[in-house]
Amino acid sequence: MELKYSDLDASFYINSFIKQMMPRKRYEDWIIELVNQSDFFLEKSGGEKYIRPPHESHGECDCESSTYKVDFKLVGSKDFYQTKRALSPSFEIDEDNNLWINNGRDIKDKLHYNLHEICKKYSLKDIESINDQSEERLGNKEESILKGFINILNVEKHAIFVIPAIFTFNKRENDLKPFADEAALRVFGAFDSCIKYRDKHSDKESYWAFFYEKYFCVYEYHDSNNYRNILMIDACKSPMFKKINDLVNYSYRGKNNG
Repeated sequence: MELKYSDLDASFYINSFIKQMMPRKRYEDWIIELVNQSDFFLEKSGGEKYIRPPHESHGECDCESSTYKVDFKLVGSKDFYQTKRALSPSFEIDEDNNLWINNGRDIKDKLHYNLHEICKKYSLKDIESINDQSEERLGNKEESILKGFINILNVEKHAIFVIPAIFTFNKRENDLKPFADEAALRVFGAFDSCIKYRDKHSDKESYWAFFYEKYFCVYEYHDSNNYRNILMIDACKSPMFKKINDLVNYSYRGKNNG
């Protein structure tokens, strides 16, 4: 089966975009709303709901209860997110509740690197070697991008690493769980060396997430051929995610009708 993917719309995870729609919100908030519907994570907290700390000036995690804390990390290169910020349309809701759509800039020949394509080229030993090198001694742009991602992997917190992309197979069945599990093997396979690096060099718990169709899927790593699904939930069960999704769909309907 062919696995297809598309990038999640930038309005869901670029906080400067989110702020224009919901001034006090960040992308972490919709993930927290979904985590709070997870039996796995609620068991970790003893049933206590998670919250985002009021400030993160001292390195607090994005998602906290009194007994368990977890951070959220977006998987992607800095270059990729800069490009997304520049090219993607954003939405603004004014004081009178009017919706304004700001078109992204047209930047010709803007090159960005796909992190998963880079990661596939490097072994665990390569990644360990890059981690040990200073930025100045790196051989090329790809190694510099990988170094940035390794720095994210080195975070000494329990973490959910979120790939902001939507995957789907060209075949569809009523039961999507087996397809999501197969997608997980392929998606995480591209990051295999990086996931092994995190598992080897951190004693903190690590989870890896992506979207399969409309579902937010979170997996726990066991080995290269074994990822345990711990959450698969319709992302629109987060009220915040649903609101952004409605705005995005409305804007695209307007473009198509125009």
